[in-house]
Amino acid sequence: MTGDTHNPADDYAELIDLADAQVNGELDAEGAARLEALLTGDTDAQRVYLRYVHLHAELATGDEAMHVSGWRDRLDGVINAEREIGEVVGDDGGDTRPIVRRRRSWWAMGAGLAAAMVIIAGGIAWLTVAMEWRRGAMQATVATVADGQDLELSETGASVAPGDVVQRGTFRLRQGQARLQFHNGARLNMNGPTLVRLDSDRATTLVSGSISARVPQQAIGFTVTTPSVNVVDLGTDFDVRVDDEGHTIVTVNEGVVVLRPRYRLPRFWWRFDSVAPGDARVVTDEIRKAPGTLQGGARRVAGLVGDGAVAFDNRNGSGVNVGNGSGTSPGTGGFAVTTGITIEAVIAPQWTAQKMDYDEIFRKDDGQHRILLSFQHDTGAGQPMHPGEPRDKGPSLSFGLFLDGVGYSELEAPLDGVAGRPTVAQLTDGKPHHVAATYDAQSGVKALYIDGALVQRYEFAAGAPIVCGGPTHAFIGSTAGGYEPFHGTIDEVAFYDYALTPDEVAAHHANVTLGKSYFDEAPGGAPVVTNDANVPVVTLRAGQTMRFDAVTGLPIGDAQSR
Repeated sequence: MTGDTHNPADDYAELIDLADAQVNGELDAEGAARLEALLTGDTDAQRVYLRYVHLHAELATGDEAMHVSGWRDRLDGVINAEREIGEVVGDDGGDTRPIVRRRRSWWAMGAGLAAAMVIIAGGIAWLTVAMEWRRGAMQATVATVADGQDLELSETGASVAPGDVVQRGTFRLRQGQARLQFHNGARLNMNGPTLVRLDSDRATTLVSGSISARVPQQAIGFTVTTPSVNVVDLGTDFDVRVDDEGHTIVTVNEGVVVLRPRYRLPRFWWRFDSVAPGDARVVTDEIRKAPGTLQGGARRVAGLVGDGAVAFDNRNGSGVNVGNGSGTSPGTGGFAVTTGITIEAVIAPQWTAQKMDYDEIFRKDDGQHRILLSFQHDTGAGQPMHPGEPRDKGPSLSFGLFLDGVGYSELEAPLDGVAGRPTVAQLTDGKPHHVAATYDAQSGVKALYIDGALVQRYEFAAGAPIVCGGPTHAFIGSTAGGYEPFHGTIDEVAFYDYALTPDEVAAHHANVTLGKSYFDEAPGGAPVVTNDANVPVVTLRAGQTMRFDAVTGLPIGDAQSR
């Protein structure tokens, strides 16, 4: 590219500068008006802006695995938004830095410092620095309760009264109305019964019910996430509702909002196919490039699907450490989910099924906020079971999860050959088997699947959100201490922030039986999304209403005008 060739990416330099000022709280009224003008009616500009804002939100709220390579990959995601249009190049071709260089200098210093510490301290010291910075962000107050009764912190049931200053957390309004005033000027009205999670002063998750948001220009970029879409405000007044079927309905009263379906890819996906140069003990997930390590007797073997898998020798200390997703406290980090979860894997187990023998498939222990998917055989005495369940089910597949207002409990599917469930002998026949565990807060349904078939379910009261994530590392094939080791082979482990539908689980199993990846074909008719460029952007303006599908997040029909 030569100096006299116009570079279209230069057209977005002002946009990035304004977005940078906006996310750092330095955007004045004139700048906000200019940002809105640049974004209105320009889909390409909206896409560049969305990537930039989403990156900042992920880093600020703990939804990103903050290892060095993943951090750089996410920055590259923003850079690539401009590279799709062209690189930023000086007249002499000497300045090839992307537009993202205009971020504040501490970003550059932070990245450089992190990289230096990885070299010096083997990748440990940098994490401490990153976590300390993030811990301050986590503890910062988010909003003040302006008015409203019957508002409570969902996990503890503690009442929240007008005048209270609140931090990140999940809040339930049982009836009536309540108003939250965010410190950046945004205002959120809750209409009971409603359940919301405050993720930061710029991001809120609507689990169920309805809210109205009034966002001034200095808070442009305020995001409302529902189970199926992300709603990003461009300085406006809008309503968002999640109906009984899980569909999202968005109405714009003033201004403009842009929306995107949430991804139907996992948050993490360990295929075990690729080998890091010079170190076969390192594994990397396919989505965030988060590193993990084989420990003890865990070793690479031929894949049950694809090129590679990991075999476990049933000895304490063997497992795959896949990190903590930069979690610092309950409800933070890449493994923190709220509205839903799925864990799925392809396994060839050699479990003995003897009493008091436990084989972990996936486990993350953060005190009582643990997540587990494992084979268990115990008496059930003292175990946190669901109401009405028999204490001793014999050998079973177990799925443990902590829910706000419910606590921790485990759903167990007996491996008894009854009602379509397999026996232990059928699961340990040396062939690959597909297992999946799901929970959907919207419906309250917790479920276990084996080889595409539902083998156990329990239905909680609708709306109970998940509390998980935190500082403890997650492990495939063992606990964090290396105990309860798996015996056999594990492949294609995926972790989602939503519940796969029964059709999607069945489609994934069907692909596995053909030796294919979960996503070689569109699961359950949903679009396969491989990058941001494939995610459609929907723009809604004042007076328009649109409904979005509960599963795909795609629009149902055209926008309706009042």
